[in-house]
Amino acid sequence: MLLAGSFLAMVAGIGIARFPDLLSRMHAATKPQVLGLAMLMTGLALEIRTGAVIWTLVLVVVFQLITAPVSAHMVGRAGYRTSQVQRDSLVVDELTDDLALLERLAAEHGKPAAATAPEATEHLEAEADSAAEEAGPAAVEAHRDEASATGASFEGEILRTRSTDDHEESPDEAASHKD
Repeated sequence: MLLAGSFLAMVAGIGIARFPDLLSRMHAATKPQVLGLAMLMTGLALEIRTGAVIWTLVLVVVFQLITAPVSAHMVGRAGYRTSQVQRDSLVVDELTDDLALLERLAAEHGKPAAATAPEATEHLEAEADSAAEEAGPAAVEAHRDEASATGASFEGEILRTRSTDDHEESPDEAASHKD
C-alpha cells in the first residue's frame, strides 16, 4: 500500500509538470494525489495499528476528500474566467451560458456582474422550475433518469433548451426581469 500510494503521488507530480493545459494539470493534481494519499494512510494504519493514529489518518483522508474537489472546482472556474482554459477542447460548456446571463443581467440593472450573481442564480432556478412544471412530472422523471444514465445535468439541459435567446418573452416575463 505504501509503495502504490507513493507511486500515485509521484504520478500526480509528474502530471502537474508535464501536462500542457490547466484542466489536465488540475486533474493530475487531484485524482491520483487523493487516491495516493488514501493508500499511504491505509498503509500507515496497517503498520502502526494504534487507535488514535488510525483515527487521525482517517481524518486526514476525509479532509483531503472534501477539500480536493472544491479546490479543483475553484481553480477550474478561475482558470476559465481568466481565459486559461482552451474552450474549444471542452465537450460541454455550461459556464459560458451562465456567464453570458450574468453579464446580461448586470447590464440591465447597471450593476457590476458580481453584484448580480445572486439574481442570476434565482433567475436560472426559476427558469428551470417553470420548465420542469411545463414538462410535467412524468417527463421530468424520464429526463432525470436519462440524464443520470448519460451523466448530463437535468437543469443544464432545461436551461439550454429554454434559454431566453431561443424564445420571446411575454410582457409579464419582461416586467419580472426589470424588477
